[in-house]
Parts: sequence; C-alpha cells; structure tokens
Amino acid sequence: MRFFIATLALIGSAVAFPQSYSILSVSTPSSSATPISSTPISSTPISSTPISSTPISSTPISS
Repeated sequence: MRFFIATLALIGSAVAFPQSYSILSVSTPSSSATPISSTPISSTPISSTPISSTPISSTPISS
C-alpha cells in the first residue's frame, strides 16, 4: 500500500512538474533500471493511463 501511494505521488509530481521529473529520472538511473519499480507501473492500468496520455512524462520513462 505504501508503494502504491508513492507511485501515485510520483505520477502526481510528474504531471505537475514534468521538467523536474525528467531531471529526477535522469539523475537516478537505478529507478528505471530496477524491474521491481517498472513492473507495477506497467501492470497497474490506473498509473499507466496518465503516463501514456501525457507525452512529456512518457518520454523520459521510455528513454
């Protein structure tokens, strides 16, 4: 449950501050490299919907 709240908070910050989120994702490559964090994001349709709808936040995630 705590990870789900953290995921929602991370998505909220990505939508509110896309520039700071892209810098944060670049500075922390371990978050994108770990399959544990990438698996629930892609498996949950609630979190994957806003990520795919916003092109600014989906670009740094895929790269």
